[in-house]
Amino acid sequence: MDRVIGQKIIKDNVVCDASCFTPEDVFIYEVIKVRNAVPLYADEHFARLVASNYGKFVGCDKETFINNIRILCAQNAILNNNVKILYDYKHLYFIFIKSHYPSEEVHEYGVNVSTALLKRNDPNLKKVNHALRSTADNIMAEKGVFEVLLVLDNGCITEGSRSNVFFLKDETVFTAPDDMVLKGVTRNIVIDGIKKLGLNTVMKPVLLKNIASYDSAFLTGTSIDVLNIRSIDEINYNVSGKVLKSINLLFKR
Repeated sequence: MDRVIGQKIIKDNVVCDASCFTPEDVFIYEVIKVRNAVPLYADEHFARLVASNYGKFVGCDKETFINNIRILCAQNAILNNNVKILYDYKHLYFIFIKSHYPSEEVHEYGVNVSTALLKRNDPNLKKVNHALRSTADNIMAEKGVFEVLLVLDNGCITEGSRSNVFFLKDETVFTAPDDMVLKGVTRNIVIDGIKKLGLNTVMKPVLLKNIASYDSAFLTGTSIDVLNIRSIDEINYNVSGKVLKSINLLFKR
């Protein structure tokens, strides 16, 4: 379980001590970035939380969801961090968790990632998957990489263990279709931005055997924003291409 930061949490829309954080083993969750006590893309994150519960009630409405995050910030005097929201079908929790944001240098030079035969069940639903998380963490520690890309038995790369992945070839962007991945909030924003740049988007998974044929690749996620990939396994990528820079710049704006 993520380490709780701060002395206060919110349980069932009431401020409590952190010791009250005792969720069940199975739950849905959402992670949202807070900047200056403002939850970023709150509407989109709330919608995904509800979607992960098959569109059913998750213990609060959208206004309460946003207000809870602001109260959490005030109670702990924390203005910039990630908030994790968990719903175990009995209780709704809002907690601050230990958060890591890649530096500008890491964004510029990119990260190394690896691949593994792993699959996320019900990829559209953001549910805790202890087995997948543990396996991916072990691979990252063993290989010294930032992320692990999930590969199906047929060789299709779907997404990262905690991120979405995109590949670039000339002025075309490739990413797996919505029904094969967790539809990340940052992913959706980037896809909209790619359209604004006039680039082609192909919603099709990249095959592991073909990854050397692409110019560049990048990850997206709540904490990492748009993060360049420097290498996948033994394949190196261009982290300074014009199209990749345009996507990064547009997201920052």
